[in-house]
Parts: sequence; structure tokens; C-alpha cells
Amino acid sequence: LKAAMCPFDVIVITSPDLESSHAVRDLIKSSCGDFSSLIQDETLRNENAMRASDGTIFISSCDPYGARMGSGGGTIAAMAEADEVYSQLMAVPPHRCNGDGITINEQYKEQMTGGPPTVLICHAGGESSRCPTQITLGKAWTSLPVIQRELSCANGANVSKTGIVTDVSNPTSLLISALSEIFVGVPKGSVVVAASDVLLSFHSSSTSKTIDFQNIAGDEEGLKKVFGLAVPAPLETAKNHGVFVLEKSPSTSESKNWGIQYTSKVLQKPPVNEMKAIKNPPCVFHHFAKTQEYESDANNSEDLMAWIDTGVVTFLPHAAKVLRESALIQLRCCTSRGLEDMYSERNNFVELGIEKRQKVSHLESHEQTVSGQSLGEFAQTATLKIDLYSDMLQAMQTGSTSLNHFDSSLRRYLEKRCVDDASENKAQWQWLFSEFSKLKLFTCAIPTGSFFHLGTTWELADFLTIGASHFEEVPEIALRNDTSSHKQRMRSFGNSIGLVRRSGTFISGFPTETSRYSTALNSVLVSKSTGSAIGEGSVIEHSFMNCPNSTIEIGERCLLSGIRMNFNGCSSIHIPSGLCLQMLPLKKSNGKKKSYICICLGVDDPIKDVPVKTIFGMDFQCVLQRSGLTESDIWDEIIPSSRRMLWNAKIHPILHHSSSKGDGSHVDLTYLNWIHELYTQNDIDLKSSSGLKHWKSLRKLSISEIRENVDASAEALHRRSIPSGKFVESRLSEISEILMNRKHEPCNFDFVFDLVSSSSSENMSSISRPLVSQSLRTLDSVAFKAIKEKSYDIAGRVFMTMSLMLSDLATIICIDKKQSNKNELLKLSSDINMESFDLSTLELIVSVRKKVLISYNAQSIFCFCKVLEKASSAMTKRCISANKDFCLVHSYSDSKPTVLGETVLVSAPARIDLAGGWSDTPPLSYEFGGAVANLAVLVNGKRPLRAKCRLIKGGQGILLRTESKSPIDEQLLESTEVKISMLNDLADFHNPHSDCALLKSALVYLGLVSIDSISQDGSHCIQSYLKKFCRRENVDDLGLEIISCSLLPTGSGMGGSSILGGCVITAIAKCVGILLDCNGDFSNNIIHSVLMLEQLLTTGGGWQDQIGGLVGGLKLGTADVNVIPLQTRVKQFPLAPETKRELNERLVLVFTGKPRLAKNILQNVLRRWARRTNDIMRTLEGLVKGAHDAIESLNGGDVDAIGTCMSEYWQHKKVMAGVDSGVEPDSIKKLLAVLTENNVISGGTLCGAGGGGCLAMLAKKGKSADDVRAFVDKSVVGGILPSFHGFCWHSCEVAEDGIEIQII
Repeated sequence: LKAAMCPFDVIVITSPDLESSHAVRDLIKSSCGDFSSLIQDETLRNENAMRASDGTIFISSCDPYGARMGSGGGTIAAMAEADEVYSQLMAVPPHRCNGDGITINEQYKEQMTGGPPTVLICHAGGESSRCPTQITLGKAWTSLPVIQRELSCANGANVSKTGIVTDVSNPTSLLISALSEIFVGVPKGSVVVAASDVLLSFHSSSTSKTIDFQNIAGDEEGLKKVFGLAVPAPLETAKNHGVFVLEKSPSTSESKNWGIQYTSKVLQKPPVNEMKAIKNPPCVFHHFAKTQEYESDANNSEDLMAWIDTGVVTFLPHAAKVLRESALIQLRCCTSRGLEDMYSERNNFVELGIEKRQKVSHLESHEQTVSGQSLGEFAQTATLKIDLYSDMLQAMQTGSTSLNHFDSSLRRYLEKRCVDDASENKAQWQWLFSEFSKLKLFTCAIPTGSFFHLGTTWELADFLTIGASHFEEVPEIALRNDTSSHKQRMRSFGNSIGLVRRSGTFISGFPTETSRYSTALNSVLVSKSTGSAIGEGSVIEHSFMNCPNSTIEIGERCLLSGIRMNFNGCSSIHIPSGLCLQMLPLKKSNGKKKSYICICLGVDDPIKDVPVKTIFGMDFQCVLQRSGLTESDIWDEIIPSSRRMLWNAKIHPILHHSSSKGDGSHVDLTYLNWIHELYTQNDIDLKSSSGLKHWKSLRKLSISEIRENVDASAEALHRRSIPSGKFVESRLSEISEILMNRKHEPCNFDFVFDLVSSSSSENMSSISRPLVSQSLRTLDSVAFKAIKEKSYDIAGRVFMTMSLMLSDLATIICIDKKQSNKNELLKLSSDINMESFDLSTLELIVSVRKKVLISYNAQSIFCFCKVLEKASSAMTKRCISANKDFCLVHSYSDSKPTVLGETVLVSAPARIDLAGGWSDTPPLSYEFGGAVANLAVLVNGKRPLRAKCRLIKGGQGILLRTESKSPIDEQLLESTEVKISMLNDLADFHNPHSDCALLKSALVYLGLVSIDSISQDGSHCIQSYLKKFCRRENVDDLGLEIISCSLLPTGSGMGGSSILGGCVITAIAKCVGILLDCNGDFSNNIIHSVLMLEQLLTTGGGWQDQIGGLVGGLKLGTADVNVIPLQTRVKQFPLAPETKRELNERLVLVFTGKPRLAKNILQNVLRRWARRTNDIMRTLEGLVKGAHDAIESLNGGDVDAIGTCMSEYWQHKKVMAGVDSGVEPDSIKKLLAVLTENNVISGGTLCGAGGGGCLAMLAKKGKSADDVRAFVDKSVVGGILPSFHGFCWHSCEVAEDGIEIQII
């Protein structure tokens, strides 16, 4: 049953020819109505007729038998076909029951007994000669990516919501939708005719009016009206179209619906001056949106408007009756049945049966007269070509015409159509004028409407890019030399129809910086090559370019359509800027392999200009000169020079589909190389170009020959079958597999960012939210599964991946200036307990995330990313230790504590990392496997890291003290002291910036008090916990004193905090009686203890620092991949005396004066590692290999090689941290360069994470540390080093012993 919302009983959509009408049937089903429950009727004998779910009949039609009837003749043919199909259904309605048990055919009887149907006829237009990309199916089916709002109902409840989705629409679909809205209430039996190769919009954002039909229904004169729809348009646009002159311009302020008024005059493509000259009533007016002051500028043509003919003409029932009667007698030559009857009468055939009539190809090939003329040939001469606008409408009455001068008007009418007394069709033209001159032409002017015509390739390309930009800035490359008002009109119109830059598209491997300003629809583009790019202002449609190993470089302002490439091999595809490239399938012949025509033109090339000025977007004569081509290479000799244009130039090659084993299938586009060379190799002779030779060897067609050779049905099928949705599902499945199987491959969400970045701020969240949600659900699924299976390493990677994805999303949408509700987010986040992480914690994270993403506020998303990084850190802690509260009392045995008053003194050397750093950092070390080579060193002859601990009788609580002393004379530089009396005094142990944080964390780690007790019993006195911890429960006045001391500059990068942590843990454990070497492996135990200590402290970090200083000499630290909990091993390599001596002479150590907290760079490294990019994977492999190389070199006595290892290591560190991390201060970069260029050093690296701290170098063979210092002091300091305040040289030498314990 036809829904009330559609005012039309039958909608006829015409095409240029029979093949096209077959090809667009599926396009009609997919875009022009709801065919989810397509009604199949035996009575629909017309194979191109179909009925939608709401009962509306759609017919895909064309001019019968290949005749060219014009828009007027085509209207009569389409209306006759609509009436015939409708009458068939009226005679035998379909037999189906609705939910109430009433058969549909009973309801149809009630609907269909009211006379002829209300018909909408949408004409597709001509052959799109000026816009070749639409030549196959016509401009009426130009693909447009738009937003569509759908009303959905949740679970059948009475609660509905509006969902927003993107879709690939077309002018025909948009036209039907727009006309269905404004023609509500149109009288039964009316015929509405429209041109579907234009874009129309009738409503502004605040109006929803319809045409006023209320006073017409009972008015006999009113039912005779014919009226056109008019909208305001600039004079520069109006001069190329029909224009209505009205007695009175309607006002936008009127609240009533749009009225119909008598037309004063109709102009056909009037010059601007002619429109301006027309007065009383005037033709031109100022735009409704302009102010009174602005309207005073009457000479500004850019702001003057006229009522443009939209191509929509309505014949109300009595006027439509004239059309219907003409189809039966006088103009039956314009209908299928009429031509068949005329053909039969001429050849004395019996009346053809209906089934036989519908088999057009049978009639054309078999039904012939004695003279051999087929029905198709007969139709070409028998039909009358009538134009709806210049023939029918021009005959109607307006305010400037009168029936008092009928004879003279008829004479002029016939003369214009070259009709004389001898003409066979004179009677038909006379009848047409006589009948249509009785009709009056009215106009329905819609002030809020707008009109856009996509006549040329460049108009289409600009509209799809600029029109989708709305009111944001777009790069100038995307704009032609149009007026600003024209660009504004494109944006406004694009906004009115919901035009967007992406729909039905999967794009991966292309940087969003430029591609965001391109438009892509119904396409797949995949490339993993770093050189791939989509230029600004380009359009890609209906293309399948799955070339993961190839470079795809699309220039600026290109238009690509229908490109087919599914290729796994390596190749390069370069599309020059401003080029239009389209592939279309050709009809198969004799079972040959699939072939395509490849249309290649400049976007701005005039197709029908004579002489030809440009070809491929370049000067025509220049192309001939550089290529050696002649006009005979381009045109057939029979075409005279005066007719040579791009329309008939044979320059478009026929290409064949090819495939190779393992490489997929594709069409070879290498012939484009010579066109690329035209653009890139200026003034170079291309006569010997291999690409040009290839192009010349190919058979080629002209645009004028393409339509009859193209397989329109195959092209329509291709457009429907592009699997962009499957690529999304496949990519998400691939990401899930990467994570679950611990693969070192990137989890690439660039297809999401492409969609987000290409969306305007107005619709960004609504368009991208479904894809973002789908991607996040994939990650959620992996996280839930990983936590259930206790695969915490997988869960940790998922959280970091999710954080990166949302962070990238927030970076793109940072244009959002709305304030984030940070306080609410912090409150929600505070409820997430990372220490006792389980499935309920994950559910809470998902819940918080959903609330964050409601607003699509960048700042809120950035804040939430920190929550996810904390979740990832919590998973890392689980992987470091199976004990989730990190308390050692569960793992280590007791020993005898020291005597009250005795002091435990622990000291250790610093370390210089030679190679492999960052591979030791969890999760890198257990996900990839780590190896670090480093050297324990004395600084200025001292062991610079120390800790003291003692039990005191007669005291209370715990005294913590940190000291920083001069590495030269050990003068106290700074100290901090904290007294612990209550549990609350330990609450900030996890904040590395709090006073004595390292000492507090060591106490928590060793089991003084549990983390839960601190948070739950913070007001409790520390004393009872202290006595139990120190095994002195009978000593009431017990005190504990812990002092740490460092002789290293703050932020030295020499492992100070980690090594000091090892000293502190060892001192406390020895003092209170905790046995750290219970299994006989003190080194590995203390190394692992420091690792967990740093997790508690939230500084993260790896195990190389503690290995470097707590274990003496040269050693290699390693960790195996996928071994959880994390296990480390260390192996010492004793140095030969001569090697040690040479190292001590040549090692150079200088403090740069610029400290750096390793955590700052660490977080950046963890984020980069989570991305698993190719450069990160190569770098990590180099780090691990470098560690083994360094050990092998020194173990073999090759000291020189260590300099090379250090320099390579420094390069690797910079890659791991990223160029924007600040890892390499500019002065350090210059210093290393100067020292290397002057052969002063063999190599060097900043110690630790970089960014500042100490710089370790190896003097060139034959030079010493003193020589390096002397060179710097003499030649460098004045120009490079002034920015380093506190720049200081230190001596260093190999320390054979690691951590040492003394009892004093």
C-alpha cells in the first residue's frame, strides 16, 4: 500500500537509451525508495517496472525504439507508459494480506478508482558530453556523498531517535525526495516533469513549507494550470537557463505555503543586460539575505538575482488531460504503443500483442517490411522531436502573450520550427500550439530554494570538494577562479543537501594532511608505501585500488572514477594534478577477456571547443611539439579541421584486464607515465618515451564513440560491488588477530582518521561515531578476552592502542572549542581502581569512555587517554610480578636484623649504557626481548650512589632523608627530610616528585604497610607497623632512619635513581632482616626488586640501570620474549687489563647542565612502541643487535668499535623517542658533529633516555679525555655551549665491583 508521505502513484525515471534504463534499475532500488519488501506483481509485464514497499510504482524507461523525441516527446512517452502500467495494476491488483487481514487488492480498489495516476517524470538529460565521467549512466546518476537522517525505533517502544548515516546518493534520488516533500496534496492525476541532471533544494534550515494546493482542488480553472518551479539564482547562472518574470516576488517572511501566480514572461537564456533592462515588472531583484544598505548597489551583478527555471513543470489534472489525449491521437508518434500501431498500419501488420511489443530487440531485428525497414528505423523518422520548454511551454499563455493574435503567433511558432505547408508534421505542430496555447503558464516561486547545475567535469569536481567544505577554510588549490559568492553558493548548497567528503569508502595508507581536503565515495584505496598521497581538492569515486605494496600518488584537483586495481606487486602510479581519469568496462565480444576504456583528460579541458586549446590539462600545441604527435594521430582523416575537438579525438586507450600469480589482478596503467612526464619533465623531448610508445600502440576511442561501446550494466554492477564495508571488517579482524597472537605489526586505524579528518566540524561526530564505536568494540572484545585468560601483556597493549587511537582522534577534532567537563571526568576516573584491576574495572572504563565520547570534546578525550595509559601500566605491573600488590614479604625469607644503633651502608657505581637501552623497558623487554650492554663506572674516582639505614632506640616513627652532594668534594648541595608518623604520610609514595618518594616506595615495596592500608587506615599511627616490620615488636621507642645520597647531578642519565633504589632496598632489607638472596641469586633478585619499585613509583623504566650499577664491570643484561612474569639475566665479561686501561684513558664524561626526567621521554617511547611502525621495529632490532656487538667488541679488545656502537646507539635512541620529544638538544647535536668532523672522538651518546644529562664519548685512538676537553674549551665553547649552564667535566673509569654492603 502506498504510504501517504509519497504524493506520486508512479515515478518514471528516463534514461538516454534502453541499455542504460536496464542498468539503472538497481540504482533505483538502492537509492530512490524503500524496496526492502519489494512487491512482485504478475501484472507488471514491463520488466523495468517495480513497486516499492510503500506501493509506489517505479519505472525505468527511455524513448521508445531508440528514437530521439526531446524532453516534450519523452514526457508524453513516459506518461503513457506510466498510465499503462498503472491501468494493469488497477485491473488485477496484487493479492497480499496486510497485518489486519485485509487484502491489499481491496485497498487498491479504493485508491485506484479515482482516475489516472499522479505521475512524476524525471528526465535524465542528454549524453553528458561536457562531463564525460557521467557518460555511461548520465548526470542524473552522478554520485554524491551525503548525510541521510533515519528515524529508528528502539525495541518497538514509542521512543524514537534520529540516526545519522552517510550514503552515496545521486541527483535523481535527491530530486524525488525534495519533490515528494513539497508536492504533498497535489491533486490526483497531475503530471510533474523534472530534469534530474540538476540539483535542487527548496528548504532553508528553518522552513518546511509545501506548495499551496488547497484552493485548487475544487476549482475547475485551477485544475487547468501548468506551473513551473522557480528559485532565485545569480544573473551569471540565470543567463544560461530559462528565467521567469513574475508580477510579484514572494517574501521569505510569509508563514503560509508557497503560492502559485501567473507568469508575466518567460526568457530563454537571456543576456544579463536584457534581464536588467526589463521593468514593470522587473526581472531582477536583490538577494533576500542582503540588507537594505547592501541592496542600494544596483550595479553589482554578482548580488543581483533572477527567478530561474528549475526544470520542474507541473500539469495539474485538467492540463495533464491534454497530454494524455495527445498521446492517443495527434502525438501518438511519441509513444511506444503509437509507434507500433503506426508501424503496423504502414506495413499492413495485425496489431501486435503486448508481450511482443515489449521485446524491442525482437521487433527491431525480425519485424521488417518488404523494403527492409525495422521498427527502430521507422521510429527514427516517424517520431516528432518536441522540447518541453521551448515547444510546449512557449506555446502557453503568459502575461506578455494574448490569444487575440492567435494567427500571427501560430505563424511565428511554425516558422521557428521550420514548418511549411509541405511539411508532413505541420498538422501535429498546429495541433500542439492550438491546444497548449489554451493553457496558462503559472509560476511557483520558492525564495528559500536553490539550484545547482553540474554541467562540466570541473563543475562537478569543485562542487564535490568545495560544496562539502561548508563554511570552513579550504586550501586555495581546491578552488577555481570563481567569485567568492559562487564558492559561497556551493558551500551553502552542499550544506543544504548534506554533502560530505566521505561515504562508503575505505582509505588506508594516505596521509590525512592533504587527503582530508579531497572527496572520496564508494571506493577502496589501500597502500602501505610512504610515498602514497591524495592531493588537495581531488575526487575519487567508484574506484577499487587495493595495492598494498605500490605507491599511489594522486595529484591535486584530480578526478578518478572507476579505477580497478587489485595488485600485490610493486609498482608506482602517478596521476598528475588536474587530470580526470576514468575506467569503464566495454561490451564483451567473441568471448575475449575483459577490456576497459580509459578516459584521460584534463579536468578543465573544454570538450567541444574548436580549435582544441588544451589536452590532458596542458597546452595542445605544446603537447604535440614535445611528443611528436600529429593531428592524424588523434583524429580520423575524414573529420575536417573545423570539426576537430576533444569530443571526437581518439585519445582514450582500450586496456585489458590482466592477472599474475600471487600478484592479484589489475589493469596496466603504465601508459600514463608519458603524461606524467609531460607534467614533471618540462621542456624535455618525449618522442622516445616508453610510455608514449605504449600509448600509441594501443587501440583508442573518442568520447563520442564510448557510449555505444560501454557495458553500462557491468559498470552499475561494479559500483554496487565495491566492498568498502568488508575492508573495515577485515581490518578490524586483522587488528584483533595481531593483538591476540602478539604479532609485531601496527594496529592501523588510519581508515577511521581519514573519515574523521575529512568531516566538517558540524557533522564530524555524527558521521564518524559509528565507525569509531565499531573499532572500539573490537578492542574491547580483545581486552575482555585477554583479562579473562590472564594474558595481561595483551590487555596492556590493547589499552595503549586504544589510547593512541583516541588521542589521534582528539588531535584531529581539536578544532572543537567547547569546554571539557574535566571535573566530572576526574570524578568518573577516580572510581577506577587500577591496583585491583579485573573485568569489572574494564566495564567501568568502557562506561566512562562512552560518556566521554558523547560530546566529542578533544580535551575530554585527551584526559581519558591518560586513564587508558594508567590501565596499560597496571597490566605492565602484572607482567613484571605475579604478586599484584608488589609486596616482597610473600616472596622473601627472613634473616637476622642488625643490632640497634648499627648502620648499614650500601654503595654502588654509576653506569654508562653502551648499547641496547629501551629494549630493557617493560613491556618492550617481555614483548620483544631485550638485551643491553653497559659499563659500571666510578665518577671522579668515587662510588656516587649510597644509602644508609639504622634502627634507633629512643625514637619514634621513621626519618627519611635524601641528600645531593658535590661529585668533586662531597659538599652538601641539597637535602630533603620527611618524618613518617601516620600511614597518611606515605600516601604520596607513587608521586616521583614528592619529597623522599623513592624511600617511601621502598618501604611500601618491602612490606612495611600494604597499599590498601594506606588508603583505608591512613590516620593510624605508623609505630605498630614499624615494630612488626623491624622484628622489634617488644621495643616501644623504636625509630628507623633511612638516608640516600647521590654524588651525581640531578637527571644525569647514568641510572642514578634506579641504582640508588637498589642501594636503598638493600640497606633497609639488611637492617630489618629481609633476605634478598634467599635463592642464592642476589643480583637478579635486587634487579627485579628495583624494577617493581619503579612501577610503584610510576616512573616506569627498565632493568638496565640497576644492572649497570649494581653489577660491576662490563655485562650483558637480557630478558626473554613472552616470558611472564618478566625474568632477567645478567652475564659479566671481565675486561683484559689493556682494554680496561685504554677505556679509562679514552672515556669522556661531561654533564650538559640540562637535567631530564626519564619518565617524560619514556612515555613517548611506550606510545611509539605500541604503534609498531616499521622504523620502530627496525630500530629495536638494531638496539638488541648493537648490545651483542658491543660486548663482542670489548670482549675482543676492539675499543675503537665501541665508539661506533655508541654513535649507532644514539641514533637508535633518537628514533625510539621521536624527533619532537626533545631527546637531542640542538647544542648537543652541534657538539657531537664538530667533535666527529674534527676527528676528536670515535663516537658518543647521551646517557640514559637523553634530552640532557651526561654525555659519554670515546676519544679518538691516540687521544685522551683531557685532549677532548682541551679541544672543546679552546674551539667550541664560545659558539656552541653557552646555553648549557653548569656544563661540567668529570673523570670516569671502569668499576669492577658493583653494589657493596658495609655494617658500621
